[in-house]
Amino acid sequence: RTYELRLKNYKLAIIAAGDLVFGLGRMYEMQTEQHNPGVMVFRDMEKAKAWLGRWENQSPPTSQR
Repeated sequence: RTYELRLKNYKLAIIAAGDLVFGLGRMYEMQTEQHNPGVMVFRDMEKAKAWLGRWENQSPPTSQR
């Protein structure tokens, strides 16, 4: 469980150009959401950048792809 403490407050935006990468990214997002809700998958770079800069010291938003 020490990895949970080290990875608790980071954000990772996965930019997916194709359906396969998007689907795999979504699976990763769902697998990690219990321990770190700061992972989201996007198809659009601008939306990902906005999400990355959107919250600090707050709970991350729900999915906004």
